[in-house]
Amino acid sequence: MQIKVRIIPNAKEFSVSLKDRLIKIYVPAEARNNKANLKAMELFSKALGKKVLISTGLKSRIKIFDIIGNADEVLKKIHALAQNKLEV
Repeated sequence: MQIKVRIIPNAKEFSVSLKDRLIKIYVPAEARNNKANLKAMELFSKALGKKVLISTGLKSRIKIFDIIGNADEVLKKIHALAQNKLEV
């Protein structure tokens, strides 16, 4: 399954929001040397319980994540994360 995400670096803590079919992932890491990208993949993967990889957009604001797993289950977990109903 592929999803469109935007990673927001330098956040106080990890969180996820949904707006206009775009998933924003807030991570407590700086954008230098791919630290924010790696932290986003690590924390998002942990929260979903699925393997997450950046498919495209490594250097751009908008990225495409590949998530290995059942699409319905993944979407339910993303919605729960966005509503703060699922802890990491």
